[in-house]
Amino acid sequence: MAISCTISRTLLALGDLELVGANGYEIMSDGIDPGEVIQRQEWAKSPFVHGGALMSSVDDIATGTLDVEVFGSSRADIQTKVTTLITAFKQLYYVIDFDLDGTSWSWLGYRANRSMDANFPFYLGNLTVCHFHFARQPTPQAGPI
Repeated sequence: MAISCTISRTLLALGDLELVGANGYEIMSDGIDPGEVIQRQEWAKSPFVHGGALMSSVDDIATGTLDVEVFGSSRADIQTKVTTLITAFKQLYYVIDFDLDGTSWSWLGYRANRSMDANFPFYLGNLTVCHFHFARQPTPQAGPI
């Protein structure tokens, strides 16, 4: 399965960051989860009547996850690439594009929570894995719903 991802960096006045092997980034094979879209529902309830009446229901913000393996030629190279990746996800908003074997999705995402694997064997091999949990709009800007 071919997986690629691009993150816009418009707010940083930079070109899109392509998360591809040639740039030192690899999306983990099970590292993409666009998240569950849940309904934000408003109910009218009475203390005297069982149940309630649904007043409105809309798709709410979803939380997606992305796990990215970062590899480089040295520790300094890895640190630069990790900083670049984290900076892209720290933007107030960005467009995140995924392509899975020719099917593309595009979402408006927001600042991400993040963690990084920095255990010793990874670091000796000049690689690490960054985990991102990002809020996104429920409806894609492009691609299947």
